[in-house]
Amino acid sequence: MDLVSIFLLNLALPLFFELSLCQTDCNGCCNPNTYKVINEPRRSINSIWKQGQTAICDGTLSWGWYRFTSYVGGQMPTSRVNPYHCGTVAPIWLRGKHPSSADLTVTVQACTNFFNLSNGCHQPFNVKIRQCSGSPPFFVYYLKPTYSCAVAYCAGTIKPCGYGQVYLMNQCVGKFRL
Repeated sequence: MDLVSIFLLNLALPLFFELSLCQTDCNGCCNPNTYKVINEPRRSINSIWKQGQTAICDGTLSWGWYRFTSYVGGQMPTSRVNPYHCGTVAPIWLRGKHPSSADLTVTVQACTNFFNLSNGCHQPFNVKIRQCSGSPPFFVYYLKPTYSCAVAYCAGTIKPCGYGQVYLMNQCVGKFRL
């Protein structure tokens, strides 16, 4: 493949993916049969990744609607998250606000904090957010796979349990062996 083809491919693919995202409507996205669940407490902004730990990687996600359900919280952060947080090296956060009423969908900019490049908003892209009715109300997000590993979406603010512990009856406890 020549340099011109590579250049055009690098321009065309992001545009194609962005247009695909823009054409995706909710169409029942609040129905549990429609969205996928991500229950990973390490996605919390208070989870700090350390060398030797396995970083969360969203490179294998499918395009689609997702709901974060972990005990650390189900909402993506709307302010910059520092590198090495959310259980990964380069966390993804939102530059924009969540919908303020039920059954409303908004499009906001998602930012990847890749070593604080571009003021923590390297290679921004759009994410759709829908506030769903429920008790309590919750959010679903139209997400895409990340371009690399050690890049992941953040969700929640509560500090997760330590490695080797599980969250049980509102507290962190050691794992049980049978």
